[in-house]
Amino acid sequence: MTEQTKRQLKPKDKIQILALTAILVVFPAVSWYWLSRGLDYRKTAKAELKDLGPLPDMTWRNYTGKTLSKADLEGSFVIAGVYDLAQPELSGHFGREFSRLHDQFDDRKDVLFLSVVGQDSTLIPAFLKQYELSDTTQCYFFPTMEDAMKSLAETGFRMPQSDGATSPYIAFADTSSVIRNYYDVRDNAQLKRMVQHISLLLPMSKSRDELRFKREAEK
Repeated sequence: MTEQTKRQLKPKDKIQILALTAILVVFPAVSWYWLSRGLDYRKTAKAELKDLGPLPDMTWRNYTGKTLSKADLEGSFVIAGVYDLAQPELSGHFGREFSRLHDQFDDRKDVLFLSVVGQDSTLIPAFLKQYELSDTTQCYFFPTMEDAMKSLAETGFRMPQSDGATSPYIAFADTSSVIRNYYDVRDNAQLKRMVQHISLLLPMSKSRDELRFKREAEK
């Protein structure tokens, strides 16, 4: 475009040319940049998902008396914790996180929450009421002896070793009942990553599209 032509252009023409340049050059470049970043994010997140072995092959008895076998878990995502309700500080962490996750995935019947708790089953009703986890189709609580809890945490759910019978970790297993990772319930960054991993593996659905779980630490 010559200088004479530029001088002859009206302001409206200049705006149209700028708009056309943005459509043909700028927008595709920006779109490619964000698409590239999205692909890199998915690759990084998927690389963090491991094969830590299968979920424990056993029959569980819920506090309601209902039994749950490993076969019942197939086809579902499992979020599990081993903690004693008699320890209010740690159990409070699990109560808050499981409550938030359950609220987010309440309409996903393929997302289950398993809690291996201490042997005092009388503590369960108050815990369920406080954290709104009384949904018996998704939330399961198994009263368990102390020695069995430690074995389940370290051998059954492949969690890192910890002092005592309880564990501060949440285990996440996919629909094939393979444990893919674990996360420290006391660490905001790890919990945020757990939600990203869950959303990455969830089949496309309205629930996944509307995933909006937010950590208080991000506010």
